[in-house]
Amino acid sequence: MAVSEKLLIRVQAISGLLFATFLILHLSNLMASILGQNTYDLYMRTLRWYYQNPLVEIFVVGTASLTHIFASLTRGIKRRKIERSQGQYNRPSLRLRLHRYSGYFIFLAFFGHVLATRSPSLIFAKDVDMSFLHFSLTIMPWFFYPYYILLGTSGIYHLSNGVISALRLLKVKIPKSAAAPSSRMFWIWAGLSLAITIFSVLSIGGILIEIDSGRYEEWKLFASKFLPISLLE
Repeated sequence: MAVSEKLLIRVQAISGLLFATFLILHLSNLMASILGQNTYDLYMRTLRWYYQNPLVEIFVVGTASLTHIFASLTRGIKRRKIERSQGQYNRPSLRLRLHRYSGYFIFLAFFGHVLATRSPSLIFAKDVDMSFLHFSLTIMPWFFYPYYILLGTSGIYHLSNGVISALRLLKVKIPKSAAAPSSRMFWIWAGLSLAITIFSVLSIGGILIEIDSGRYEEWKLFASKFLPISLLE
């Protein structure tokens, strides 16, 4: 049975808003790195009471994210089929194109990111903290610096634009200045999100702040189970 476009849009909006309650906390934790390692770790431990609660993790994080992915991809596939059948492509605004591109990137990174960041504590009883991310930047800087910056920026952009769109769909009043495709306010925030993400990642990498490397050997031993030894030397 085919799902109607109208239902898909509502499912996409509601599941996105539900997942946003986690994503806002997750991204704010990234920003906390600018204030130092202790602040980052304390903030992360404080937030875990919410997003690692079994019910929240299953329904808000897991189910909502997968539902949002399903609705988004289904709409995208339908849109492509319609465009091909009609022989024309309607070019959306830059704001919408970036929203879709950021969503595609998040989707490509999603399952690997969840596995890499959640399995150490859930499966191997390893308490993940800022030193874990610092370790990844140390052993593979050529990959993880651009990856974290792109993922963080994509997350903030997709979250911001998505929440605005979802609230408008659900008839919640949003200032026109924020919702318009050419909104100066929105583009200023998009630029700030890029700057904040870069500073955050540079902080985690130990370039802007000092990082305690006391757990380096612990993470190195852990990573040796999954990665080639040449990457860890």
